[in-house]
Amino acid sequence: RYLMANLDIDISDIENALTPEEMNAVRQILTEISDKGESTTLNDLWQADYEEVPVDIYTFITDRRYLGDSFVSEDGTLLIYSFWVEVLKKIFAPDSQIFEVGLSGAIGLGKSTIATVGLAYVLHRLLCLKDPAAYYKLTRGSKVAIAIFNISLDQGFGVGFSKLQSMLMKSPWFLEHGTVSGLKNQTYYPGKDIEIIVGSKMEHFLGRDIFAGFLDE
Repeated sequence: RYLMANLDIDISDIENALTPEEMNAVRQILTEISDKGESTTLNDLWQADYEEVPVDIYTFITDRRYLGDSFVSEDGTLLIYSFWVEVLKKIFAPDSQIFEVGLSGAIGLGKSTIATVGLAYVLHRLLCLKDPAAYYKLTRGSKVAIAIFNISLDQGFGVGFSKLQSMLMKSPWFLEHGTVSGLKNQTYYPGKDIEIIVGSKMEHFLGRDIFAGFLDE
């Protein structure tokens, strides 16, 4: 309960949301963290579904193993406005319940860039799973889709898709978790039956198992 107080968590809220078995696991995890600073029980839970634990959003943006080569200059300056970094931290906080985001503002503020960073992070978390389709209970053979929607196919490929592709192909981590095909126009393809699709009409996405999407108006 001391740990709960330090984390500003009300134990009754957790008890109401979980089964007795799940609550026992939570108590064991918190006790292990309190006593040892880490929890083998929590690690075992991660390893049941994940090949590796996803990094937090700030590490994802700044570490050169992930997107650092796109957003950190040679002298270590972060090339994203601090405002957007805080927005992404809020969206992807462990306790976040945000599932839809609308970004507005003047041209050149970085809305499309931040949206594609969010998509890349969603893709990172999917690729950390052992089997993304099975984890989300899709039928065998299904592909999990990341969708980019624009007013025309040309704009879809020219804005969101090209930004996302550039980020992914500069990232050592993503290159280890996918393949790059093509000679003149190279394209990154994620592994684990995940696809990145572009469309401008509803029929472009019919029948696809879309997990996350980017709509640029």
